[in-house]
Formats: sequence, structure tokens, C-alpha cells
Amino acid sequence: MEFTLQSKANPIEVATHQLYPNLPGAYRRPQPTEDEVKRASGDFIDLKLYEPAMRFLIDTYIRAEESEKISAFDDLSLIQLIVERGPDVVDALPKGMRKNEQAVAETIENNVRKLIINESPVDPAYYEKMSKLLDALIAQRRKGAIDYKQYLATIAELTKQAVNPGGGSGYPSAMSTPARRALYNNLDRDEALVLAVDQAATGQIRRATAPVAARNGERREPLFPRPALPPAGDPPRRSGPHRPARQHGH
Repeated sequence: MEFTLQSKANPIEVATHQLYPNLPGAYRRPQPTEDEVKRASGDFIDLKLYEPAMRFLIDTYIRAEESEKISAFDDLSLIQLIVERGPDVVDALPKGMRKNEQAVAETIENNVRKLIINESPVDPAYYEKMSKLLDALIAQRRKGAIDYKQYLATIAELTKQAVNPGGGSGYPSAMSTPARRALYNNLDRDEALVLAVDQAATGQIRRATAPVAARNGERREPLFPRPALPPAGDPPRRSGPHRPARQHGH
């Protein structure tokens, strides 16, 4: 068959016909050709073969019933629920999960691990301790050395300690703030050093943020003064062009 080049012919089609003269018109049907290749190679997926199985799945597992609340999480995270409910947090999990003790344990462990990693920069020493306690508890659970109820109670307490570092006993009375407790954990529990560092840092912050300080009867501006803001309202209008005053030389 002779190929006639028309004025509006596609140059790609022309070149394809010239290269493959025995396949006239094939280049105009790319999708059917692709389907034929798939069928020939055995890669074609015949969806009709799956219709009976899909119908069975739809009829068996998909039901048009009223929506059911599968969990009591609402806007709370799992960590918050553990802190509030303790071991009873299992009741807030979806039904399909709460029946599987291993799934519940691994879900809680993953969330506690994420909390420890995220908070570790704030107090590395404390959260390293929390991480080791979590590892030990996980090892006990996997070996079956602790029953499920005791495991839930223990990991709930560990979670509370991770959320509220320093909330328990074991700190001197002077370690009364989270910052001091974090310093205490990371400065070899040296109380005197912690107080010195805290006092120096607090004094520096006060000097830097003081609005106005008086020293030797002189007014001193703060180290980081607040930028002056323009007055509210429209900017003032000038009555005429402003010209700088000329200086006359002698």
C-alpha cells in the first residue's frame, strides 16, 4: 500500500510508516497494540475473573448500617489517654486491636518511643534512662516474664514519667523547676553547680529583657530594645515640599 503524505500529516506517523511498512495503521492504535502485547505475554489482567470473588467480599463484609464509634480517642493522642486512664486505655482502642494483646503492646510502645525521642534534646540524661526502662519492659514482655495487666500498669507509669519529667521523688527541694531538674540530670546531679548555672542564666535573661535599667543615675536602654512602632492612623501630611537648609560659606 502506498502512503500519501498530506499537508497536515503527523511527521511521527510518516516516519513510523516508513520504518514499519508492513504494519499499516498500527501506529494509530497504540492502546489496542499494548493490550495485544500484554495478552500475548501473559501480563494482561482480565478483571472479569475477579468478579465472583469481589462480589463475595462485598456481600460478606460491607454492610449498610449506622456508623459505630470504633475508638474513644476523639481529639486526644494515645499518650494523653495513657496518662489520663492508665491501664484502662485499652478500652479506648478499636475493637479489632484491643483483642490482640501483642498489637496493643506494640502500639503503646511505638508511641512511647516516639515521645522519648522527641523530648530527648530537652533532657538527654533523663530520657536516656526512660529509653532503657522501656527496652527492659519490652524484653520482659517478649519473654513472657510479666503478665499483661502488670505490663499495662508498668508502661502506663513509665509514660507518665516521660510526659512529666521530674514529677516524682528523688530530687532535692531546691530543684523546684523543670529547668533546674534538667540541669541536675545532666550535670552529674551537682546541686551547687546547677544553682550557679541557673542563677547566671536567669540573671542574663533579666538583664537582656529589662525594659529600662538605671545604673549610676543614668538611664540605660535594654540589651534587646523593642522596635518603635509608628502611631496608629494616617501618616501626617506635609504642607509643601521639604527642602534641606542650605549652608552659606564665608
